[in-house]
This record gives sequence, structure tokens and C-alpha cells, in this order.
Amino acid sequence: MFPICHLLTPCLDKKETTLTTNKYLDTYANDDICGPEVRHGLRRNISSDLKYPKSTVAYVIKKWKVSGDCRNVPRVGRPTKLGDRDRRGLTREIRKNRTQPMALIREEFQQANGSIVSMNTIRKEAHLHGFHGRAAAHKPLITKYNRSARLMWGKSTSKLDCRSMETDSLE
Repeated sequence: MFPICHLLTPCLDKKETTLTTNKYLDTYANDDICGPEVRHGLRRNISSDLKYPKSTVAYVIKKWKVSGDCRNVPRVGRPTKLGDRDRRGLTREIRKNRTQPMALIREEFQQANGSIVSMNTIRKEAHLHGFHGRAAAHKPLITKYNRSARLMWGKSTSKLDCRSMETDSLE
């Protein structure tokens, strides 16, 4: 199946394709990359012919294979403040000491990354990564004596049938 962008004839007033300020390729550059892929071209050859990095060519081809279109669609909403690298740094800071307050985590994160982030952003990202301000469940201390007593109780109750257990629990 050919992408929709190749069924259209290319415009004659095609500008020289360069990376824009937002680091997206324009539609014509995407079309140039998707076209040879349809004709079974190698990514290495496409990148050398069109003078684009191999990673850019691979990204555009992957986008075309997943969505079936090679146009840049505008994103909905405001861009996120933290990138992938910042998120990894934040999880690293949280794991150093999970019990410290968010204010200290925020200060250490800002010193490490040099980016200014609000407390709400730090809290939201921490929640997304599974760090919550919850106390752990209190586990009973199971000593050697307690373990044997529990085992004996379990064996004695497993021999009873359901009716006798119901009458015992009602008393």
C-alpha cells in the first residue's frame, strides 16, 4: 500500500528542504524519504542520497509505517516541561531517599539538571513513575514460635468443615 502523500504530484515550486526551527522536516522532505522506501530502498542509501541523518530517515519511515502518513501533525496541548532524560534524572533523585520531602527532591533535581520545575510537576511525574506518598503496610513480626503456632492453627482449622467453622465464628 502506497502512502497518500505519493499519490499526489509534487509541486514544482519545491523549496530546498532543510530542518525548521522546531526540528521537524517539512512535508516535501518527508515525501522524499517515504518514496524510496516504497520502492524498497535501503535507509543508508536514502540518507546518503538526500543528505539527512540515518536516524531522521529511520524516524520518518517508522512514522509512515505506523500511521500510513508522513505528514507532521500538530500536537494537542502544551508540550511537557520534562523530557525523557529529565524524567530519568528525577527517578534517580527519588530513589536516593524515598522518604525525603518533595521540596528537597525538587532542590536536588534542579541542582542536578539545572532546570526550574514546580512542585506540582515533580509530584505528577513521580506519581506517573509509581512513587506515591503512602506508608507501607505494617507486617506482623513472625518469630519462630509464632510461625509454629500459626502452622498448628492452620492445620487444625483445615480439618474442620465449613459448617463447623461458621458455628465457631458465630459464637
